[in-house]
Amino acid sequence: MPANNGVAWHRSIRFHLVVAAVVIEIFMLSLLLGNSFRLISDALEQQTRNRVEALVPLLNASLNGNVFQRNYTEIQSILDQLVRAESTDIRYLAVFDKNGQRLAVAGRVAQTLPQVDNSVEQALSDLIYDTEVKLTLLGENIGMVRFGLDLTQMVTLRDSVVLQGFIIAAIEILLSLLLLATGGYLITRHITRLLAVTRRVARGDYASRISVPSRDEIGLLAGNFNTMAAAIEQRVRELQDSENRFRDIFDSVGEAIFVHDIDSGRILDVNRCMLEMYQCTREDALSATPDSFSLGTPPYSAAEALAWIQKALREGPQTFEWQARRMSGETFWAEVNLRTTELGGQTRLLAVVRDISERKRMEDALRQAASVFEHANEGIMIADGAGRIIEVNAAFSDITGFARDEAIGHKPSILSSGRHDRDFYEQMWSHLLETGFWRGEIWNRRKDGALYAELLTITAMRDASGRIHQYVGLFSDITEIKDNQHRLEHMAHYDALTRLPNRILLADRLGQAIAQAVRTEKLLAVAYLDLDGFKPVNDTLGHEAGDQLLIEAARRFSDCIRAGDTACRLGGDEFVLLVSSLSTLDECGQVFDRILAAVKAPFRIGGGEVCISASIGITVFPLDDADPDTLLRHADQAMYLAKQGGRGRYHLFDSRQDRLVEAQHEARARIEDALRRNEFVLHYQPKVNMCSGKVVGVEALIRWRHPERGMVAPGEFLPAIEETDFAVTLGRWVMDAAVAQLDAWRKAGMALNVSINMAARHLQTPGFINELELLLNRYPDVPPAAIELEVLETAAIEDIVEAATIIHAGHALGLRFALDDFGTGYSSMSYFKRLGVDTLKIDQSFVRDMLDDEGDRAIVEGMIGLAQVFGREVIAEGVETIEIGETLVRLGCELAQGYGIARPMPAAEMPAWMGEWQGRTGWKFTAR
Repeated sequence: MPANNGVAWHRSIRFHLVVAAVVIEIFMLSLLLGNSFRLISDALEQQTRNRVEALVPLLNASLNGNVFQRNYTEIQSILDQLVRAESTDIRYLAVFDKNGQRLAVAGRVAQTLPQVDNSVEQALSDLIYDTEVKLTLLGENIGMVRFGLDLTQMVTLRDSVVLQGFIIAAIEILLSLLLLATGGYLITRHITRLLAVTRRVARGDYASRISVPSRDEIGLLAGNFNTMAAAIEQRVRELQDSENRFRDIFDSVGEAIFVHDIDSGRILDVNRCMLEMYQCTREDALSATPDSFSLGTPPYSAAEALAWIQKALREGPQTFEWQARRMSGETFWAEVNLRTTELGGQTRLLAVVRDISERKRMEDALRQAASVFEHANEGIMIADGAGRIIEVNAAFSDITGFARDEAIGHKPSILSSGRHDRDFYEQMWSHLLETGFWRGEIWNRRKDGALYAELLTITAMRDASGRIHQYVGLFSDITEIKDNQHRLEHMAHYDALTRLPNRILLADRLGQAIAQAVRTEKLLAVAYLDLDGFKPVNDTLGHEAGDQLLIEAARRFSDCIRAGDTACRLGGDEFVLLVSSLSTLDECGQVFDRILAAVKAPFRIGGGEVCISASIGITVFPLDDADPDTLLRHADQAMYLAKQGGRGRYHLFDSRQDRLVEAQHEARARIEDALRRNEFVLHYQPKVNMCSGKVVGVEALIRWRHPERGMVAPGEFLPAIEETDFAVTLGRWVMDAAVAQLDAWRKAGMALNVSINMAARHLQTPGFINELELLLNRYPDVPPAAIELEVLETAAIEDIVEAATIIHAGHALGLRFALDDFGTGYSSMSYFKRLGVDTLKIDQSFVRDMLDDEGDRAIVEGMIGLAQVFGREVIAEGVETIEIGETLVRLGCELAQGYGIARPMPAAEMPAWMGEWQGRTGWKFTAR
């Protein structure tokens, strides 16, 4: 068949092209059969890796910040967007932190993620290429993303390419359709773009456009489509703007709006005010029924609501009041307007609801106002804008004594008491005009002239223009309350006995005094005062006499200080004085010299005279720049030092001395802790008869077995607790331990007596005798006469009456008493006689030097003679040599103890020492 141009078919270019194409395709087909799978697999793997490399910066850019911040919600949202993207080939995505913890996952994936594929060939079986990439932030690994690429499209493409190769080869061999296939491809590639864009537009993406550079029919079709899409986008935008404007207007309305379907009654839409008024969410509102927001009981139930709806449909708009219910269950009054309207081409029922709860309350208030006005217990007075009374109630007349006709037309000044100055009323009216309200306490005068206190509230009433047209005053008589308050405040802040401020008011006065000292740059003296010798007066003359003494002392303190200063009573015989506005310390000293002199002057109590003194501790602010509590503590410490210094004096606080006191407190705490740790032990020093050589007893002496310092003598720690309650606690332990050891010795056949030193504070403890009875009951096998309590002379003389009473009671129990350190105190024969002790103990300070000091020898000889005159035993301590022992025996003292006889020793060493002592003969002397 000849060609169109007349050339024989076998000579035509088309034939040659076909033959050449057949030859070429046969050759290409042979190559394709051998290399197609390898080449396509390599291409697939390269394309897959390119895809992975393209995804790495995208994933890092979108995820690394959120992974670092652990923003789970944003990570999940990004993963969902990537997986659901239109042209994505991502099957799943999983994000892990740097510790391997999974943060989020999206896509089609099993509970357990598959293993990472090393090559595309391994992934061809499940058509998913599983791989992972690291997420980095500023060069630091913060996590990784595991994802699977869907190879289905690539495998399909591979198969299509292989098939197309065969088909093209066959077509080229048979028909030489290479140019037709190329032309078809040029046409179909634009059509594919057109189809993709139309699908996006169908899904609502009206901004999508087709980019086709050709000017053929397909190009014209693409241009027309773009014009149409732009028009649709503009129309949709206009509709959206219109809907937004409608929604803004709908939501800005101040009443709640419901849009109902007429046929079903279902709520189709609500505005923002409805959600706020009914306290619900939009979802709650759209799923509710009209009855959900009503009281639910007649006449506010679904039946009545349906009746109103039917009436609105029949007769037109209806307005009525309704008792509604919020989602929280709270009910409120509402005004409902029902009407029909056209929305979106359909008839809808519109319900407009206004909250009228406040109006209802106001109506109720107005109805009650008249009744309240007349029956209120509080006085009510209404004045016009000029301040003249235009109305009062009955309570006003009852309180003030002015009848209604006597008050109307007058100004409230008819009640003025004269107790408030002009500034008070100016401030009251200024506040009232500025804020429209004033409340406070005020003193007024009744018609009969009597003053009364009232709690007054004044409200300024304004008209629509803001001008005050009325004043309403509401008041109640609080005179009795003020009187009771004054009495209670006085009782709470003043001492009932002395009428001085108490501890509570002291805190306030001290704070004010410190502020004044700072403001005026003057000195403030804080003094802690304790009466010396008050206790004996109270004990001997009785509590009534003690109270009279306190009252008179308080009066003297008040007379010695100025009107602006303060004298307070803390309790007992302790007082605090605040003396302010001092210029120098000398001026401070003059004040307290006057106070000391006033206290030393005799007091006339119960028909007789009593003389006492005072010890005062003073600290001066701001020289002592401390807080109020610390100032009082410092003054208390200084008072303690004044007592130690001899009483009847004052002592200024010294910060160095304060540090010593703190150290002493720490030492006391450590000593108390030692008792809890069982660190105290008793050693025993034998007492012997130097003529017979017999061991007559032992003296129990406490030692501190310190874990760091070793054995500590009592002189190093007992002074620290001498004036504390712990001295009593430790004394009880010593008594119990000594008597327990005595009981053990006697049961072992050692007939010894034990002497126990008694602290003055322990001896004067209330219930001391009962304590001794309990001790004897615990050890019934110990004879009471085997126990001797040693009392210091200074402690016994301090309160001779009480000491004598205690010794007498102890004798009744069978106990013995010794007067220790005799000669270091008053050494009065009268005191010695009244105390009635069994043994006189000569202090070692006289015994040690008696051989060299004639004065000491004379004192020892006198004390021995005194004991013999009164029939008392006498024992000397501090006997360190045989010569001293011989001299004592010649003077008439046979009993002794001291280092020359034996040092104090543990209880376990006593039996061995006694055995050794019995063999000695050097300490057996002949009496004169």
